Amino acid sequence: MAGYIAHALPKTNWAVLSQSAFQMNQCNNISYNTHQPLNRIESFKIIQEMKTTNCYHRVFVYDSNGSDLFDGTFERPMKTIQTAVSLTRILRTVHDNDKILCITIRGGIYYLDTNATTTSSQIGAITLTTNDSNLVIENYQNEHVILNGGTLLKLQWSVHVNTSQGGTIMKAQIPSCINLEQFNELYIDGLYAKDPGFSYNVSRWLPPTFNKGASVFNSPSNLWSTDSPPYDNNYVVPRGLIVNNGALPHIGNWSKPTTGFVHAFHSDYWGSWFFEIASINSTQNTIVFGRGSFQEARGAASGGAFYVVNIFEEFDSPNEWFLDKDTRTLYFMPNETMPQVFVISQISCLISISGSSFQNSAENISIQGLTLTETSHTYMRDYMVPSGDDWAVHRGGTLYLINTKNITITRNIFIQLGSNGMTLIDYNYATSIMLNEFVWLADSAIILVGSTNGIDGFSVTSQPVNTLIQSNLIHETGIYIKQSSPVLIAVSRSVSIIGNLMFNIPRAAINVNDGFYETSDHGPINTWDRQPFLSDAVQSSLPSVWQHKSFIHHNTLFNNYNSFYPIDHDDGSCFYEDSDNFQVYGDKKHYLGHSQLDHQEINVYPDTKSSQGTGVCIADQAPSHGSSSWNETWIANTFILYTSPIFEWLTFTICIYFTFQTVFWLYNLFLIYIEFNDIPSIDKYRIQKHKVKLRFQPEMIRQMKEGTIKHQLSLILTLPLLYYLLNYFGHISVRSSIPSLLTITYQIILFILGEDFLFYWTHYLFHTPWLYKHIHKKHHIFKQPTGVVFVLADPWESLLQNQVAVWLVPIVLKEKHLFTICLWIFIRVYQTINAHSGYDLPYISPQYYFPWLLSGTLQHDYHHQYAKMNYGSFLTLWDRLMNTHKLKRDN
Repeated sequence: MAGYIAHALPKTNWAVLSQSAFQMNQCNNISYNTHQPLNRIESFKIIQEMKTTNCYHRVFVYDSNGSDLFDGTFERPMKTIQTAVSLTRILRTVHDNDKILCITIRGGIYYLDTNATTTSSQIGAITLTTNDSNLVIENYQNEHVILNGGTLLKLQWSVHVNTSQGGTIMKAQIPSCINLEQFNELYIDGLYAKDPGFSYNVSRWLPPTFNKGASVFNSPSNLWSTDSPPYDNNYVVPRGLIVNNGALPHIGNWSKPTTGFVHAFHSDYWGSWFFEIASINSTQNTIVFGRGSFQEARGAASGGAFYVVNIFEEFDSPNEWFLDKDTRTLYFMPNETMPQVFVISQISCLISISGSSFQNSAENISIQGLTLTETSHTYMRDYMVPSGDDWAVHRGGTLYLINTKNITITRNIFIQLGSNGMTLIDYNYATSIMLNEFVWLADSAIILVGSTNGIDGFSVTSQPVNTLIQSNLIHETGIYIKQSSPVLIAVSRSVSIIGNLMFNIPRAAINVNDGFYETSDHGPINTWDRQPFLSDAVQSSLPSVWQHKSFIHHNTLFNNYNSFYPIDHDDGSCFYEDSDNFQVYGDKKHYLGHSQLDHQEINVYPDTKSSQGTGVCIADQAPSHGSSSWNETWIANTFILYTSPIFEWLTFTICIYFTFQTVFWLYNLFLIYIEFNDIPSIDKYRIQKHKVKLRFQPEMIRQMKEGTIKHQLSLILTLPLLYYLLNYFGHISVRSSIPSLLTITYQIILFILGEDFLFYWTHYLFHTPWLYKHIHKKHHIFKQPTGVVFVLADPWESLLQNQVAVWLVPIVLKEKHLFTICLWIFIRVYQTINAHSGYDLPYISPQYYFPWLLSGTLQHDYHHQYAKMNYGSFLTLWDRLMNTHKLKRDN
């Protein structure tokens, strides 16, 4: 089965990545502005990054040029970080404890399993305790420091077998020093390798039998394993599955099915399960599950889509691997060439910071400038349910914190990890997580999970408090775990999440798991609150289930992945104030909660129907004081719902047609009036004074009426096509604000230059003998032109000479605004009527101001008299270049 391999390098260009994530390449106009947040009364304590320049003593580490017998100076660096930590503890005995010590690591890859003493996901290969307070661990200047959770192997490969598909399976022996139980990920040349497996649709799920309930979790508690859950049934999961005949052609050949795992979605796809395979029945296409299912807390009697991995007989694609633990043999199928670097996972927790208790916490520690990567996955380790919700979490992580104070994690990269990126468990006060990147993580990026004594969160202090999560880049998380988030907050208080970019994730970007102490079924920001807690959030030292308000403000939320609500206040969420959020493709949900305030928010369905959301502005479901939907306030929110493109097309058509008609009739009515009336002050500007006025004879009126009607009909018929072409080759903005004066000016100049070039050469072409005789001569029927004459044209001439010249540049220009197009039509129609007017009027003729540059009535009147010369429209440029410019005035 073909699988997926992650890209090796993180993407740290925020500007480019932000534009890609927000699909800004599809925006009409992009403006940049730095937001200055409003002054708010909030209790969040912002911790400044520890200044490493204040280091009292610095210990250097250099893997490639160091020794643990050296003294840790720059010239004689230590080799391992663990030994450097031990040295700083010795230094503490001779220096004041409040002195800041620094461990500065030179560039290179540090395989931490070499000195690891535990495989726990809660105790790091680098273990920092209370004895390590006032410590900085950092990279040296801009050198790239990589902490790796695996072992680099130099293997002796040989051919195992050539497959029928043309591939080759290689094999190698694993050294006896490797812990095979921790070897569950293989990284090749810095990329994930793949487990061999397959995916099929289920014919039938085997129904649950004995209900293990909450016993699958550690600790064994779960809202859905009580006598009477809020709704639905007790926590159950299927005990196996059956697929259709022929779907598993190799199942009869499976020699060790118990090596395999089933990855299955919950039937409603809000979570996923992982099961060990207990047994199979190849004749009945049945797979029976063993241990598993605890990665999601709600349960269901059936699942959704599934796939099976780690079955040797399903080995059929490049970059797949399999470990035979009995013979300690690693099998691998390369692509075209064999990879150079093989790293096998050995540990899941790289760094842990832990005090012995909240009274004796590890304090003032900073981790900065490191890359943490290539660890073991933890999806089959213990999970627990932190509060009354559907989520289960693994209380372990790559960087694990418990009983800490004033910890700063900044400018690190968490990439290709088998567990959570950062885990804050129980008491952690004033943790700052800033300017990090989390990418290609199996589970969540940052989780905060506290604990209580049942409902009592007042008499215990085992919760993360005053956490700052700011300016982090989080994407491609939840690779294995569907029920995961970039930020998960459970039984925690006073968490500030500011200025982070989160995208390409399987569920909510921010999941507030409960209402403890806090300031296709979810949204980018998801909250729950099924379980009340006692705390003194409202009034110090006075326990109450009433909590202080939580704020969600100034977020841009793109709900474009078929979920429900950008901000989803689910299942009893209370005490929220949401303001100044811009929410795309979605609205807002308040479900079974109360005491919520929404103001100054914008909800938009910009260019699609509401299939990606509810399309509802406000739906108040089951309001009942004391139960749900009470004490809710909505003030000054804006809802913009989808409208059909027909509206924009009609707007375009009406505006262009109205612009044309306004100029056409106002100017021509004026010309008709002065043609029938002798006005000496105007007549002196007539160009052909030697001829009598037209006075519009009946035949002339007939021809002009016929030409005008045809021109009007052709205009109405071509406008829909023009609208389509303007959007096919670019985009015309109808609703957005008018562009800047600079943009309008340069686009109009561009239109004039393009039109003048095209008009000159098509006009010149129509004066060749055959085309003039059969097509263009109709336009020259009147030697003494007037404004209405310009509509007298053959349809082919009108299309090629007029429509193409006028519209080609606006069509190919990528971005244009309806206002600019209307202004262009106004200018072009005015100039055309003016050129045919027969009057060289001052002030209102553009040529009056720039006689050398602009073509006008004098040039075009000469052209109509003699049917030659002066082929340009706006400019004299091409006439002068091609020696076709002629200016002669008859008096």
